[in-house]
Amino acid sequence: MKRIGYKNLRKGDEAAITGFKTTWMSIMCCLISSCTTTVINDGLDVGEELNTETPANPAEAQININAYPDRSGNITFNIKADKITIVWGDGDTEKLSPAGEETACTHRFFNNLVQNIKVKAENMTDVFFFGSGDEYTGFTELRFTNCLSLNSITASAKLLTIIEISDAPVLKKLKIAAALKSVDFINNLPALEKLQLTTDLESVTIKNRSLQEFNYWSSDTQFKSDKLKNLDVSGCPSLVQLSCDRPNLTSLNVSGCTSLQILTISGTKVALINVSTCKALTELNCTATQITSLDVSANTALEKLICSQNRLTSLNVSRNTALNYLLCSDNQLTELNVTSNKALTYLNCANNMLTALNLANCTALISLAFDSNRLSSISLANNTALLYVNCKNNNFTAAELNNLFLDLPKREISDNATITIGSNPPDESGTRSCDTSIASRKRWKVL
Repeated sequence: MKRIGYKNLRKGDEAAITGFKTTWMSIMCCLISSCTTTVINDGLDVGEELNTETPANPAEAQININAYPDRSGNITFNIKADKITIVWGDGDTEKLSPAGEETACTHRFFNNLVQNIKVKAENMTDVFFFGSGDEYTGFTELRFTNCLSLNSITASAKLLTIIEISDAPVLKKLKIAAALKSVDFINNLPALEKLQLTTDLESVTIKNRSLQEFNYWSSDTQFKSDKLKNLDVSGCPSLVQLSCDRPNLTSLNVSGCTSLQILTISGTKVALINVSTCKALTELNCTATQITSLDVSANTALEKLICSQNRLTSLNVSRNTALNYLLCSDNQLTELNVTSNKALTYLNCANNMLTALNLANCTALISLAFDSNRLSSISLANNTALLYVNCKNNNFTAAELNNLFLDLPKREISDNATITIGSNPPDESGTRSCDTSIASRKRWKVL
């Protein structure tokens, strides 16, 4: 487009000046009649318009919701924000000013069709979406954009299959129970620290470098699923705590979890677990899985080990010198060496096949259970901190039980010290003939 300006005129050229004035007046008339804002100078083309639209509020988050009304015709969700505008999708618009307080947003519809709801909220920090518990009603899709202040999302609904989250730089907590088709959105949350999750997926892979706590959730009332078979969190180097008790889980990858301290996989079908790279591990619970061997030699920081109700035939804890709690009952152990575990305060190795147990170095031991083994003698002379002993269902004669009583430390009545000796040996001849008064004089209760 030709530019209009006095520098295009030759000095003294009156005809040109007259033509310029005529052109100028024509342009001004057009501008006035069309009410178009136009700037005329040497650097802007005639007719080029300025954008006068009010810019979007940078603190205004947006949520696009698809949901079916419940049986009463209602759709309800909670939001914590300063200001909220909701376009309910049936022609109604609602504006709220909760000033940062959590607010229930409820609307009644007069049909049972899926509704598209659009929410805009200023300084939105927390949102809560709960289904009705009915498999035919509730939320189906949630899409979050420009959520710059959002700190947490809680969503639980049977029909919820899609969650999309973009521009959520400070989102720290995510609690989801839904039949999601994908959980890839979790990998794009740069500040996420806590995740609780239940899905219908058989395989879940989480790659989030900021994630610290992950609980594969199982206690939700709206949505439950036992389909998970494979869980891979090897892409979570900051993960400190992981808990998953899904009964069909067979494969777990924690190889990249160098910060992991607490791992719980009880009640799963995991047959092999590799924690060799989890050198920060302090607590491991793998109760009632299908493991037949367990290597914790690299986990020298381990303080609590629970590996009961498995099929372990051996267990080496010689390098776990920080161990203070060991529960390895209901396995197939024929020996257990705890001579290196001087910090032990709790030991339960019941229901194994042990014939000997050396506790001489376990001077801090408070609670001891080795019932239902094959021991015929044991020395507790060095275990002066003991308050509880269970040795029932072994092969102790009356004489060996008396020796055991003599080893017990003296206690106060207020200590409630207890020793259980039933069925020793299996015909109970030792139990019936032993002198329980030896223990009673030391203020131990004999059961």
